[in-house]
Amino acid sequence: MRRQNSAVVIMGPTGAGKSALALELAQALNGEIITADSRQIYAGMDIGTEKPGRRTLGVGKSDEPILVAGIPHYLLDILTPDQQYSAAAFRDDAEQLIADIRRRRKLPIVVGGTGFYVRVLTSHRSLPDVPPDSAFRAWAETQSVETLARELKALAPDLYARVDQVRNKRRVIRALEIARAGSSGVHEAPSGQSAPPVRFLKLALVPPPEVLRERLTSRVEEEFRHGFVEEVRRLVQQYGESAPGLQAVGYRQVLPYLRGETTLAETTRAVLRAHREYARRQQTWLKGEPELVRVASAAEARRVITDVLQRKNSGQNDVRPESPP
Repeated sequence: MRRQNSAVVIMGPTGAGKSALALELAQALNGEIITADSRQIYAGMDIGTEKPGRRTLGVGKSDEPILVAGIPHYLLDILTPDQQYSAAAFRDDAEQLIADIRRRRKLPIVVGGTGFYVRVLTSHRSLPDVPPDSAFRAWAETQSVETLARELKALAPDLYARVDQVRNKRRVIRALEIARAGSSGVHEAPSGQSAPPVRFLKLALVPPPEVLRERLTSRVEEEFRHGFVEEVRRLVQQYGESAPGLQAVGYRQVLPYLRGETTLAETTRAVLRAHREYARRQQTWLKGEPELVRVASAAEARRVITDVLQRKNSGQNDVRPESPP
């Protein structure tokens, strides 16, 4: 992988330490960071997403970075929580940012836990141009996820199989919306299309289970100590419970507490349980991610990336992806 046409991708479960690793690598390798996180795009959702930096005034444009320890971070705080953002929008934004970063002769580093965003970007897949249908979505919200999933499976088995978590109602609704419009969803680019100019080195930072479990416990405790409940309360007052951003992991578990339906202790346990389940889903997703190099620590990741970027030799793969465990 030649540095001038390379980009690094850091994936991994929530709590793995991806953001800190990306920042360290950017400082060492003259890089800039593009965030691939479907929650950190939202202004005001700071504590519950462990956002590395935030804007002081409202939202910014996708090409307006936030500086964190002197390193530009893109795609943070670009929307309010009541707005929608898609994988297609992420791909378009990220491709433009990668091109801009490369023109400045810097290394693009894509980091985040939203696996679908990364897959769409790195596999150069095309996506259906199916706009949201508010009437359909209002009807779909009244149906059970099982009913919607059955219709999706009947209409588009391939699309059904690609839904990350079939019990995630929001994703099932979007997939069914696409299927009803007559599209099969994500598909590979035509075979005659020229090869993309960017070569991605994809790493998955996956600490040992006991380490990740301890980190998630500490993270949730820290969130509640630093005002997570008040953050959610303020966002609900501004945007309402149904805002897309507030359906994110952690945030939606606080909503029953704000309605007086659960205790604070129950809410804390629910948030921790949701983070652990999300981490498990992310690791399941990683097992199907092509050309992925798994590392267990930041030190191992630094060694792999430095080694690959220093190699200037030709056409053979510099790193052989490991088989999923």
